[in-house]
Amino acid sequence: MSALIGFGSALLAIVLTPMLQHYFWRRQRHAELSLTVIERCVKLVAELTERLPRIQETKEWTDADKDLFRRWEALSLETRSLFSKSTVGRFSKLSELVVEFSNPLRTGGFRISDFDSARIDAISALYGEIGLTGEQVTGPGWWKVWRP
Repeated sequence: MSALIGFGSALLAIVLTPMLQHYFWRRQRHAELSLTVIERCVKLVAELTERLPRIQETKEWTDADKDLFRRWEALSLETRSLFSKSTVGRFSKLSELVVEFSNPLRTGGFRISDFDSARIDAISALYGEIGLTGEQVTGPGWWKVWRP
């Protein structure tokens, strides 16, 4: 009987181990790719925060602006591919403002308050999805249950 249990356990381990390893590898790789996209997004948003008001002031695009918006579009596509619909919805508000403010013919100027709140919400949503916001990292852990 013990030989049968040992054989069954070994067979189960042989079958389940590769599947579990693949599952955790995929999750880790997804988190790594997501974090890379978020880091690129933060850098691009910083560039856009500097450049969008100048586009509205000068009413013209430079070659550097065209390159910046190509990179933004590529990043937006990656974001739509990697993140959930709710996170992409929050990110889309920022993307809409980037498109709106990048139009040199647009009237009304650059509204930093709208852009600032949209970028904070978008970046928070991206970090929140991969579990790297403050409360998710340092939040209530099982060890706090034992403290009086």
